[in-house]
Amino acid sequence: MSWYWYFLVVMMGIAVSVAYRYTVLSFYRAYPKDPHFYQNKTYQRSYHHLFCSALFFLYILVYIIFAYLSIIPNIGIKHYIALPFAFFLTIIACVDCKLYLIPFWCLVGVLIIGGLYHLGQVLFIDTEVSLIDLMYIGFQEKIPFFIGIGVLYCLVLRNRIGLGDIYFLIILLILFSVEVWLYAVLLACLLGILFACILKIVKKSIGYIAFGPWIALSTWLMFLVVLDGKI
Repeated sequence: MSWYWYFLVVMMGIAVSVAYRYTVLSFYRAYPKDPHFYQNKTYQRSYHHLFCSALFFLYILVYIIFAYLSIIPNIGIKHYIALPFAFFLTIIACVDCKLYLIPFWCLVGVLIIGGLYHLGQVLFIDTEVSLIDLMYIGFQEKIPFFIGIGVLYCLVLRNRIGLGDIYFLIILLILFSVEVWLYAVLLACLLGILFACILKIVKKSIGYIAFGPWIALSTWLMFLVVLDGKI
């Protein structure tokens, strides 16, 4: 990893802090009297913008360690998109912690970066298979899961999980294979439950817990360790 890559890491660490502050303020300015903010007491939840930069650097530190240990498949392709991917995941995690909302522009960013990864996979590795063929085959396998997510949300999860989390999971299902997606969801649930148990022990009363940060973390780990470029 060259010096300019680390320079980009520092610059994006600063940018993620600025983007976090702008996103939070834009929500407050667009919906100043929205009952969501008062019901969830988001004004009382203090998350400094430097925390967002620290989380981004932590994501990149994990990437560097895994790369040093040579446990990242297709690192050549992932190296080019790791920084913007970590950028969007960090914003999602921090804004959801603060506001219990997931910015739509970050979900679009995740979708674009994931699409570029698969495009690079087709162009530089699976040269005999077209991207359209991979998407068509993968989409056929995922149709029952898309339907299942919608039915489960309408019948069970409507008041237990945010619609932004559902959009996030749908985008990940588009990008990941079904197997990798299931691993990511399972890991996110386990991390969320572990965090809730810790809060229960420390604070006794936990209230709502943002699920987006744990989806983002599990997505990052799946991207680094498991995802091999197949849709």
